[in-house]
Amino acid sequence: TLFTEGRREKLQLLKAITLGKEGRCNLTPLPQ
Repeated sequence: TLFTEGRREKLQLLKAITLGKEGRCNLTPLPQ
């Protein structure tokens, strides 16, 4: 259904965002 597809896309977006944040933190420390 559209609902489950939307949830799947949101989960993938969250994963990508968290991975991006982790990668950025590993490369350069974020200013507090």
